Amino acid sequence: MNKYIFALFVLIVSGVSLQAQNTVQRISNSSYTNESSYFPRNEIRANLLMSVIGLLTFDYEYFVEDNFGVGLTGSISMLEKGDWDLRGLILPYGRLYFSRDPNAGFFIEGNTGLVFYSDDTPLFDNYGNYNGISNEETDVDFGIGVGTGYKLLTRNNWIGELQLGIGRVFGKNDFAVYPRVGISI
Repeated sequence: MNKYIFALFVLIVSGVSLQAQNTVQRISNSSYTNESSYFPRNEIRANLLMSVIGLLTFDYEYFVEDNFGVGLTGSISMLEKGDWDLRGLILPYGRLYFSRDPNAGFFIEGNTGLVFYSDDTPLFDNYGNYNGISNEETDVDFGIGVGTGYKLLTRNNWIGELQLGIGRVFGKNDFAVYPRVGISI
């Protein structure tokens, strides 16, 4: 079942990425030069580091200004439930870029979102004895986090990105943090 969900996710992301790279916005870059410049308004990235770890991660970012973007990260675990409790992430984020190049260079990020994790609660009988059965459910909690990184932009609008961050999960779970790390293209 996970293979079909993964294939559908890759198909949707591929279709959106082909369409996303067509939109280019002209801006007046008067704070640096008197010229106008062009930059893509949409960006889709695949996080290679998290995918190798076992959490398939894709990002979509829309650039509001030449130094600010908002985006959405979607992650789904490819590991078995017993191997890692984190099952998935849906994280909206905002980024502020500190570079002369539009939406490239050093950035800081704030994110919030939903964290899906497996909850293996042991079940007890009426006398308080553990009967060897666990109640395996997927729970959802709210999280908030920060991050920083650096984005390199090529002339033909391919990017490479290094990112490091962490988020705190609020709720009734034992899963207290979520990762926000990556090497993305």
